[in-house]
Amino acid sequence: MHRVAMAPQGLFAVQKPQGLTSADVVRHLQAIFRNHAWFKPDLAVQQKVLDSQSRSQRQRRRRSRQAEVKLGHGGTLDPLATGVLVIGLGAGTKSLSTFISCTKTYETTALFGVSTDTYDCTGRILKHAPHSHITPELIDSALDAFRGDILQKPPIYSALHHEGKRYYQYAREGKPLPIEIKARPVTVLRMELAGFEKGGQHKFGFPEKEGSVEEKVVGEVMRKIGMEESKKRRLKAEGEVQDEAGGSKKVKVDGTLFKQAEKTIQESITTESRPDSPPIASLRMSVSSGFYVRSLIHDLGEALGSAAHMVQLTRIQQGEFELGKNVIPWEDMASEETARWESQLEAALKETSEEGAFITRDDVEQDGGEGDGDGEAEKSS
Repeated sequence: MHRVAMAPQGLFAVQKPQGLTSADVVRHLQAIFRNHAWFKPDLAVQQKVLDSQSRSQRQRRRRSRQAEVKLGHGGTLDPLATGVLVIGLGAGTKSLSTFISCTKTYETTALFGVSTDTYDCTGRILKHAPHSHITPELIDSALDAFRGDILQKPPIYSALHHEGKRYYQYAREGKPLPIEIKARPVTVLRMELAGFEKGGQHKFGFPEKEGSVEEKVVGEVMRKIGMEESKKRRLKAEGEVQDEAGGSKKVKVDGTLFKQAEKTIQESITTESRPDSPPIASLRMSVSSGFYVRSLIHDLGEALGSAAHMVQLTRIQQGEFELGKNVIPWEDMASEETARWESQLEAALKETSEEGAFITRDDVEQDGGEGDGDGEAEKSS
């Protein structure tokens, strides 16, 4: 009996390079697979279905006129970041949610001396701070506060404007900031200092762009609000204050707080320098879903009486996928020599598919069969 050949399906992981978004990686992979013999028969069937649809049908279903290999990713990595990006292929996309919620391991590098609006090196400087006092011992001691079950705020860089009005205006007018100041519970299973280098011993420097005075004032206001909230949470944990009704709420900035923040920024502008020798620290951590590495670095800088931002980030493990073990290097995946990635992809899909089956190039070429993929690219957020 003639056997119908199906396109490969399952889960695999690639090593995302710096500079690409997770969605970029998915698009690159679709382009790679589009012309490969393993996928051509299935795509041909999909294309026939698409071509037979009326224009109104395509618009309703938001389908492209070109059939694509069904792919999705299991957790976003920023363009700055590198490392493990889990990819679902075909039916494998149904399992991606488990990788979004699983424990992940990261290696990251923090540069001390300045903070930025994005909490990383792609942003604009909001604060200069002393850093000559920072030592490995001081960092190691400060990391104790970031282990176990903690509360963490996401970066605030997206909260500089609201409905066309700058937060600086809200703060200056003493109006409630139109955001919820809310920390999220996350779990840090492991947090360790992996390395420390003094200034002049590494390649990293401060970002080139400075934030505006208005942005710096808002950043300082938010920092002070964060410090006050941390104090309240600590007192609540110690039973010294009662929980407020209504949960998170918009925060009103009084005139005194605004003036203090404005004065702090003005003083820092007249006295700040741009030293050439800030230290860096390398951290390794295993964390729960929803953890912001850049927020950890920002908060660590504050805890050390300084400022810090993230200059490097690598996801080294996500679920059973780990760099150096079963993750396909991007240089192999992007190579015109498909043999560089075919065996690695085959091994990964055999390991992760429910039936442990994989249709080879020879199977497809001999059978010329059909597949039932819908050709719609999935993107997991």
